[in-house]
Amino acid sequence: MAKSLDDSDGSGTLGVNPPFSFGTGSDSGFAILFELAALIPLVTYLARPQEGHRFVGMASLSGRLQIGLFPKLHVLATVARLLKEGPNFLDEACSIGELRREVWDANWGSVFPCANGAASSMIAAYSVRQAKTIAMPETVVAKTPNTTKRGVGNIAITPSSTSPFRRYQTLHVLRFSREEGPGHPHRAKTITVLQDVVVEVILLGMLAGATAFCSLFGMYGTAGSIIVAFLLRICRRLVIIKRAPHYLQDNEGQRMDACMLSAIHQNASTWYLYVGDRGIVDNLLNKSMIQSITTIFGDGGVMTLAFLLQFLSFLQLACMTFVAAQKGWDGVGLLVFIFVSWFFEEMVCCSHSGLAKRWLKKNRIKVEPRTFVFSGRVAMMGAIQVFKCNPQMSWMDGIIQPCPRRNVLMQGLCGYQDAYCQGLAELDMYDQKWVEQFMSLCQQAGDIMHQEFTNAQNVIRC
Repeated sequence: MAKSLDDSDGSGTLGVNPPFSFGTGSDSGFAILFELAALIPLVTYLARPQEGHRFVGMASLSGRLQIGLFPKLHVLATVARLLKEGPNFLDEACSIGELRREVWDANWGSVFPCANGAASSMIAAYSVRQAKTIAMPETVVAKTPNTTKRGVGNIAITPSSTSPFRRYQTLHVLRFSREEGPGHPHRAKTITVLQDVVVEVILLGMLAGATAFCSLFGMYGTAGSIIVAFLLRICRRLVIIKRAPHYLQDNEGQRMDACMLSAIHQNASTWYLYVGDRGIVDNLLNKSMIQSITTIFGDGGVMTLAFLLQFLSFLQLACMTFVAAQKGWDGVGLLVFIFVSWFFEEMVCCSHSGLAKRWLKKNRIKVEPRTFVFSGRVAMMGAIQVFKCNPQMSWMDGIIQPCPRRNVLMQGLCGYQDAYCQGLAELDMYDQKWVEQFMSLCQQAGDIMHQEFTNAQNVIRC
């Protein structure tokens, strides 16, 4: 016969007497604790729409299903969708509205959505933490003739006494290159596999022991949740993520370094410029890092595993709903298990910075980060035009609309002297002054960017 919570010993509304007990739960303080502990997991442990995007990013960097001990509700259903839909799901996950990233290829002129938005964001976030910040000049400084590296002449402009409104732009520049020297990929891979197997066996043993403990003390909902975690650890080991045959290789034969600008949209105030080894940058932004997903049983086991994960998702919801109705020590046990799972996910297996660091180390990639703060978007775009390695100008059309004075400015920055002088003569006095001011500002900023990377010392090595 079911008992009320006030008359129970903490075993819950079912009133089942377990072999062992933590003691009475009749105190009003315990009653409140039981109510809160039962409701908090069900209310707060719902997956957000961004979880699919984040999950794909972690899988792209690690090369396997990167899931915590006890993921949030609906995450397992998301994994099942990934197995069933494959590339279609990857395209959808990278196109979610608020997480979508646009990429402008400054060397080739193309514009496209980022193919690995979450993965590239994790790499960038890890790298810029150690970046040196440089404030770009906001006023024009006169130069001597021998200081000009690109562009048309030097212009000395006296800044206006009035300070115009400025919308500051932050540009994070990440230069990628490959680590030199011999490596030991096979030995390192063998050690990593052995470590993973040992850790997984220990973890499965701990989960099995926790299941037995919870069952003996009547925390049946928590025990069921741990069983879900146990089965999930086994399922994730059955999945194989395949890379493309020429992963991180340049299909253009290293004709030129990459220079790709990325932001959440064309009116952003924070930008990321990926430069350097084209094979790395192109695979990070333009090509999916996941070619296909299969299982150790072959492609025939994909649908079976997807069905099993959907069943585990239903079982997870059933266990958490049971705990919310059961209350008692079962709710406390589930709350503790969720906290342990969160700690394991954030600090051990699914830390974004940890995944980024391991990806760089595994692929022997080094990153040189710099952060530049510009007084406006035109100055930033002009500096990029000076900094990059070719005169392509159409790439920025969606960010700064083409107009006569913009075209004249870019022609001057690219060194087209005849076109610059002819175009400048056709502008009115206000636009001529505008072009001359930004010519000097952009040249100064571009030179600063070149100097920072020529004398680079802050390098994140693998």
